[in-house]
Amino acid sequence: MDIHELFPGWRQMGAGHHIRKEKCNIMSRFTKLLGAVALLGIPLAACEEATPPPPVGSIVGTVSIEGTGVDGVSVNLSNGNSTTTAGGGSYRFDNVEGGAYTVTISGFPSDATFDATSAAATISTAGQSVTLNFTGAYIRTASVMGSVTVENMGLPGVTVTLTGVSGAT
Repeated sequence: MDIHELFPGWRQMGAGHHIRKEKCNIMSRFTKLLGAVALLGIPLAACEEATPPPPVGSIVGTVSIEGTGVDGVSVNLSNGNSTTTAGGGSYRFDNVEGGAYTVTISGFPSDATFDATSAAATISTAGQSVTLNFTGAYIRTASVMGSVTVENMGLPGVTVTLTGVSGAT
């Protein structure tokens, strides 16, 4: 008598090993499921989470001399962008990606001085607006000229002292 006649639910797996038919069905389903997971899992594993875009913000400000905005001053951003002040000395850099930058001004009137002609700005959050104002003053120069005369005759060797300014002679 054949073993399959004695145990109708069993199948021969080779070299005298037998397994129940239900286990074959379960193993077959498991193999198919494992294959599907492998096929679906490969693309999922290849898709890493997307890196969020860097924050984008603005760097704005004014260039003024003694409280008055100065138009026509060059303003340079260390990423290579540049603009010129207008509308009362205002400048603006929009859509600046997150990071550290240096803003530098040039082309202002030669008789003006600024405490600093460059300043640092950092964009660290989306929508951030960093304000950098540059304030300056006019350089004051003056001279006093004249002569000391008596009856239209110049007097040599006279010392003239200017008062009101420390250290002037």
